[in-house]
Amino acid sequence: MLGGVFSRARLLARAQPLITRGKDAFVRYSGSAPSSTPPKNFLEAGQIDGGFFQGTAMLAGAIAASALVPFEAQLTMLTKTVEAFRYAGLSRDAISDDVLLTDYLRKNALAAQNVLIASPTFYFLFSWITGQSVAVCCARAITGTMRIVPFMGFFYGAFAILAPFATQYYMKQGGTTYEESASTANMALMLGGFVFIEAIVELRGCGVLFTQMTIR
Repeated sequence: MLGGVFSRARLLARAQPLITRGKDAFVRYSGSAPSSTPPKNFLEAGQIDGGFFQGTAMLAGAIAASALVPFEAQLTMLTKTVEAFRYAGLSRDAISDDVLLTDYLRKNALAAQNVLIASPTFYFLFSWITGQSVAVCCARAITGTMRIVPFMGFFYGAFAILAPFATQYYMKQGGTTYEESASTANMALMLGGFVFIEAIVELRGCGVLFTQMTIR
């Protein structure tokens, strides 16, 4: 019993420097380190910057387009999008029009929407953990969400375009079923580069500048 207690104590003593360094690094990169330059005003504290306005403008434009563009025009654009996939070499034998629309275009659009809906809660809690005031947490919940709009649009848009072709490739090369090929294609795309885009998305939402992003 005592041996177990002493073993845990020794383990904690050895781990303490690692925990402290990890905590210091987390605080430093979150922008709340004591040595970092404190924000001069609420705009800086709430990270109300160019990225916030760009994301807001893009989201407002997308919402306005979906609301103002007539349904017939939207249907025409969707039909031309499907035709573009066929022109680029996506076979109907491998992926039908219904599957293309449902599993790739619609699913990725809904995924992007769900991420934007959930993001304010995430960025509020992140700011709260780093010791910000409630007002600043509320501001960053909104600014962080708006800041990731362009990157989320690129992430899910590119995934919707590339995933059908990757799935078709694995269906032809491996002779596997659609479900197996789709799963393999998604994994290959994520490990092939999309995971880094996702990391950039989260870092930007948390207020990290591009100049602060390094690989060590």
